Amino acid sequence: MTFHDKELTAPGTIDVAGRHVKRHHIDQPERCLEAGNFDFLVGAWTVVNRRLRQRHVGSDDWDEFPGTLVAHCFFDGAGSFDEMRCPTRGFSGSTVRLLDPTTGLWSIYWMNSRRGVLELPPVVGRFVGGVGTFYADDTDEGRPVRCRFVWSRITATSCRWEQAFSTDAEQTWETNWVMDFSRASTASTMLDGGVQEQDVSGGASSPSGE
Repeated sequence: MTFHDKELTAPGTIDVAGRHVKRHHIDQPERCLEAGNFDFLVGAWTVVNRRLRQRHVGSDDWDEFPGTLVAHCFFDGAGSFDEMRCPTRGFSGSTVRLLDPTTGLWSIYWMNSRRGVLELPPVVGRFVGGVGTFYADDTDEGRPVRCRFVWSRITATSCRWEQAFSTDAEQTWETNWVMDFSRASTASTMLDGGVQEQDVSGGASSPSGE
């Protein structure tokens, strides 16, 4: 952002002791079209999690557990932050999403309450036709994987997030975690109390393990 002096002319000229005074004019940056993509997530949610108990083995055995999530936006919609708590599984997770205004691409970073670091690499992508798709090259359980996040089924009161891994250069995908969101009435109960932390990660920097 730059600042420019702009000489004002009548009737907007300010006269101080017979002198014309310059007023600083601030150029406002143009808002990126993708800013606000995650505004739908702002607020409090109840979350139904379904997570594969074992990945990469062709399993159809899912672990289902509840969660609560509170999300916020910042940078005029070019940033998003949330915290999800899963007390029955003893962990919390947070996500930071940042928009690159030059490319229109979002970078999504996951944080685990146990490890206390910003996990890398982020998944990167954009929304097309109301569906957000984001990718990263990562590792899981010691093997290289292509990771994919998908945000879909977005309404005012519900949405879905899915995570999938590919081990064959995107020829096939295994969905290993699904979250179905329902908007909660208030956030007052979402952040009450704490949870006992434990690390149940499978090793990927995306939230595959937790």
